[in-house]
Amino acid sequence: MKPRTIHLAALFMVLIATPALAQPANKRAEKEARGYLTPCHFAAAHKQVMCLQNQANFVETYVYAKAGDVSSMSSTAASFSPPSPREEPDFSLGLPVDQVQACAWRIVTADASRATPNASLTQDMVRYACQALSGRRQDAAAARADHLEQELRTSPASLPPPPTAEELKGLDSTVHPLVAN
Repeated sequence: MKPRTIHLAALFMVLIATPALAQPANKRAEKEARGYLTPCHFAAAHKQVMCLQNQANFVETYVYAKAGDVSSMSSTAASFSPPSPREEPDFSLGLPVDQVQACAWRIVTADASRATPNASLTQDMVRYACQALSGRRQDAAAARADHLEQELRTSPASLPPPPTAEELKGLDSTVHPLVAN
């Protein structure tokens, strides 16, 4: 075989294998996300349901963030942040609070959105998320951000495929949004 043929064959194999390689990355991301969660044990049923929903949303968002979705990266950073005093307390039930992770994900979000119109706002979020950390914890956040960016470059998770026609079957596509008169 000629070198060009070998190169093309190798490229073809990589393209075929990429979705299969992303599946283990998705499983790793899901397992990693679940590792941050604490069990939901609430006597009030509505709090238990909210906790479980928060956790399911966190895991899904974390996998999307590990796939490179910038909005999900920002949401993951927000999930790791302490809830604000103005925030509805049930919105953070069952979610981890880890300021080093919050800072790291803000750094990754800022780096991923450098060329967007929101870049300066994202940089402000980095400063806000990281300013309360000691120097040692800021170093840990920077190291974690470097690790996350390396993972995103070398073995990202994959976004789930769009719904199939069969999955969309039965949905009413004639519904119009509500608008004020």
